[in-house]
Amino acid sequence: MSAVVGLTNLVAEVISLGVGAGCQRFFGLRLGHGDKEGLKAYFWSSAMFIFLIYLFASSALLILGLLGMNVGAFTSSMFFLASVILFFQASVPFQSLLTSLLKTDVIFYANVIGSALKFVVGVTLVILGLSWFGAGLGYAVASMVFFILTAAYCLKLVGLGPSWQRSALIDVLKAGFASWLPTVIATLGHWLGVLMVFGTVGAVETGHYYVALAIASVVLMIAASLTSLLLPVLSGMGNGRKRAASRVLRISLAFMMPAAVFVGLHPWPPLACWGIGMSMPAPYSQRCC
Repeated sequence: MSAVVGLTNLVAEVISLGVGAGCQRFFGLRLGHGDKEGLKAYFWSSAMFIFLIYLFASSALLILGLLGMNVGAFTSSMFFLASVILFFQASVPFQSLLTSLLKTDVIFYANVIGSALKFVVGVTLVILGLSWFGAGLGYAVASMVFFILTAAYCLKLVGLGPSWQRSALIDVLKAGFASWLPTVIATLGHWLGVLMVFGTVGAVETGHYYVALAIASVVLMIAASLTSLLLPVLSGMGNGRKRAASRVLRISLAFMMPAAVFVGLHPWPPLACWGIGMSMPAPYSQRCC
């Protein structure tokens, strides 16, 4: 299952073309000037472009799955599941708009509801005998719920009448490219490890690797949750950008560093909670969660 998630996230980041970051830059700019029509044009131009790109990519994976093709360790069932999860990850403009509006509570609630349903659906299907495929459908349900809830909220704000502007899309792509390439490189480093372990060692070892990676990602998200709000806010500010950026970066580091140091010096307790601490020192193995 971790290999499917890795493949999906890797493809999603590559085909996003930095639209998420570009959207935040211009959403924040339009909001700062009170330009609702401009905001609508940038939103719909980005949303329609992302939807078509993700539809094409998910359809390609779906065809591989329906044709019963296997590529290396990836089976046709994996491609089918990846196509479903990938399609519902086309919520990039929705999340960018909510972030620009500082409506992070909507993102939080959508994530909580999706995660709860993921757990219920995934566990139920695994108990019914669908194994990893059932767990994967739980991930698909989480993505679908997040897509529907964020889309409903955003459409309520900008309206249902699509407003396409080619120049707006070009602006978004230009603004997003600067962050897209570094993000793709970081994503490759993040998920290629999962895919290589799956292809060369096995599924069990991939699961262990994925758990350790997830713990590290949680630590990084402590800082990312603050810095992700920085771009749209700076775009709407007339002055004081350096001072605001400096304060946010220092606060995010202050929150992240204690957790990073603890995980770096004492990795065995969180790993033991997942049953992966086979070679941990005796004091930790005796206090397994």
